Amino acid sequence: MIDRLYVGIRTHNTKDSGTNKRIVQIINRNGTDLLHHTFPDTSQSDLEKGKANLYRVKFDEPGIEPEGFTDSSFRIGIRGNDLWRPEHLFLWGALGEVTEVVPLAVETDLDVTLSTDESEGVLSVPVRLVESGPPSTIINRILVILTTSTAEDSGTKDPINLRISDNTGAVVDFDFPETPQDDRKTGEANFYLSSVVRPFAKSDLNNESTVLSIGGKDAWFMSRFFVFGLDTAEGRPNRIVPLIHLPFWFSGTVFKEGKLSQDPSEGKSEVFLPLA
Repeated sequence: MIDRLYVGIRTHNTKDSGTNKRIVQIINRNGTDLLHHTFPDTSQSDLEKGKANLYRVKFDEPGIEPEGFTDSSFRIGIRGNDLWRPEHLFLWGALGEVTEVVPLAVETDLDVTLSTDESEGVLSVPVRLVESGPPSTIINRILVILTTSTAEDSGTKDPINLRISDNTGAVVDFDFPETPQDDRKTGEANFYLSSVVRPFAKSDLNNESTVLSIGGKDAWFMSRFFVFGLDTAEGRPNRIVPLIHLPFWFSGTVFKEGKLSQDPSEGKSEVFLPLA
């Protein structure tokens, strides 16, 4: 059973790819709509060219079973004729906030436009199912999705590093890049795909394997932070493994202060992240 849905998005960074129209998430099983949700405007740069978004939808109680879906069960559509060109879409479900995490559907490197004007694009696009990988799945790439807090001055310009190690050394050494997204700015979402130092499996990790650190005193305060392992080194993955799932970064799950900073009066310079 899952009782909430997360939708991670990155829009193409090409001319006229962004839209000022709203998009809708549809979930259908056996001819019955389980969800028909229009995403509201948020503090993020919603659906703008080159930007990322992260949305959460809570299902009515008791939630839904994440079974019996097909490749046409999950669709994302648009409610207007200002076309939108998504690049990456990833949908996953959760039971509670951390009890269970279930990858559901994914599309990467899309080449499609959405619009209610059929001369500009299609009304909706399916997001095909993806398998939830067991801990033994060999991971060849990672996906990092996050949002920075909307609290004043939560963003940072300082370098951020994500390091994952097994018992023989680093398997991920990811310096967060500068991209067309609003990287680590207040109230914004980010969506990053990165190669790994070498392939690894979640079963080789523990709760001290993953360290997130900051390289300066410009404090960073997140609201959500997720890391997934992908089985393919490029292209659309076949299996996705939940690695880190922190939907409420500031709740005390990681550390009560919440902020990353090399200034000890503001926060911690690095933290260990628990496995999903």
